[in-house]
Amino acid sequence: MVDQTNRSRSRNWLLKVILLAILIVALFAVDRWYAANRSQVTILTGAPGELLYAAGFDGFEDEWQQSGGQEEKVIEDGVMRISVDSSATIYSAAAPSFGNFDATVTAIAVGGSEQNEGFGIVFRLQEPATSCNMPLAILCELADSGTLPLLRFIFPAASSTPTSYGIFLISNDGYYSLWNTDDTGQAVRATVWHYSDGLVNEGLNVANRIRVVGEGDTFQFFINGEQVILCLPRDGEQPTGSASDCQGEESTVWQVPGLASTGKLGVVVNTNRYPGTVVEFDDFVVFSPRVLFGNGA
Repeated sequence: MVDQTNRSRSRNWLLKVILLAILIVALFAVDRWYAANRSQVTILTGAPGELLYAAGFDGFEDEWQQSGGQEEKVIEDGVMRISVDSSATIYSAAAPSFGNFDATVTAIAVGGSEQNEGFGIVFRLQEPATSCNMPLAILCELADSGTLPLLRFIFPAASSTPTSYGIFLISNDGYYSLWNTDDTGQAVRATVWHYSDGLVNEGLNVANRIRVVGEGDTFQFFINGEQVILCLPRDGEQPTGSASDCQGEESTVWQVPGLASTGKLGVVVNTNRYPGTVVEFDDFVVFSPRVLFGNGA
């Protein structure tokens, strides 16, 4: 009788071990599937003139990057509001990546100095695929969703520093400029600050419509419906001259072989000498470009 009881206990123990092993294997299989799907990037493309994406910011909380603190970016009151109280370049990007694109957004500076270092559109943004550094990828989703926030204290998020991007900025006092990342990932000026000669609606609490069109590594830029002229430095030179006295080459097209052919789009605020800038963005719309460069836009 004792032997039968021991054999029965041994069988039950073996069954439990087998069941536990099956559960562990199943958990890791599900987690690998989840991690693979989590890291997939949606790239939006379409026929000429096709609407690819639109955000009115009356929702979309799950589709845009948000955070608080001195460098706040948050969707509220029907806008994406970015407030920067430090010297930094702060952006919020939409979740999808884009191939060729024609992106437009309305921007209103509502706080800060009458002068600033610019706000506008970030494009061809490249970021790490994931910042999850937990033993199981699905735990990151539980932490990010607020189900198990304690996990973020145990496993702090890995750095999500962008690797490359371009930005088109306008300023409150009527200037515009192009920036892109250098080999170290730092944002540097690609052009001088050009005076827009009336294209930019100057001051606080006024709206400006900013547009960037990108095809491959070539880009065009518009302010309130008018295409802008760029003063591009010659090969091997730094941006020089002034907005009215270009010491490089004037062009309506910017070609950047170093930027990726796909990437995220978003909105950006840049500060240096004038922290305290607050900008509201609305009506973010992306189409597939209607025509090729050289044939109008």
